[in-house]
Amino acid sequence: MNHKNYFRIEKAIRYLNQNYDERPQWNDLARHLRLSPYHFHRLFRSWAGISPKQFLQYLTIQHAKDLLKRSKSLMDASYDSGLSGPGRLHDLFVTFDAMTPGEYKSRGKGLKIEYGIHASPFGDCLIAVTERGICHLSFVPDRGAASAKKELRSRWKNAALAENPARIFGLYPRKGTIRVGSDADLLIYDPHHEGEIRVADHRGIAGWTLYEGWKQHGRPWMTLLRGKTLLKDGKLEQAPGYGAYLHRGAPLPPLAGSVR
Repeated sequence: MNHKNYFRIEKAIRYLNQNYDERPQWNDLARHLRLSPYHFHRLFRSWAGISPKQFLQYLTIQHAKDLLKRSKSLMDASYDSGLSGPGRLHDLFVTFDAMTPGEYKSRGKGLKIEYGIHASPFGDCLIAVTERGICHLSFVPDRGAASAKKELRSRWKNAALAENPARIFGLYPRKGTIRVGSDADLLIYDPHHEGEIRVADHRGIAGWTLYEGWKQHGRPWMTLLRGKTLLKDGKLEQAPGYGAYLHRGAPLPPLAGSVR
């Protein structure tokens, strides 16, 4: 390990954190450390895993979150964070947190979040995703997975967590979670697809749709049911009869308690 470079980057990160209000430029920081901008950029990415610009963007969005928690408007939070406007704040939130500033401010209102407990080299972690990407990652504490889920629920108390329907209908933990022993029901979404809704592409028996001819942005690309590919690129992979009857158990209370 090159301890000299480690302490250089440690010093750079501490400086950026402590002087965020002055909107430091990473080129100026490179000169302060007596490095060329190119060398500093490469060194920072090597040790921190992201570029100096991305780290500054992360600090910006953290500052904006603090403002939104204090009931600042999206406009005020944008300008107070040194951004050109709400559109730039929107782009940062979608990039880093996979949700819009409005969804963050409302604590997930109207948002669907799916999550699961996964093994990692550093211990079990809880990963939560929206349709745009990963919105939450935390390590499972010694208190167990229930504590990690409770924290997720309290953070996004107005979001629809995918585990709750399975709990309410007595299907949990076979359904509604991603873990060993549960059904591997997964959907892979293609956000870049552009097309048109046509009943001819549907697999139902109705023979019609209210949305015939509507423009479509994004679509399910692959669906896995019980670990096997059910649908891929619009084509069914399993023969009729692959479906199975689900025996329901006793309902469990929702993670956040019953709705009053």
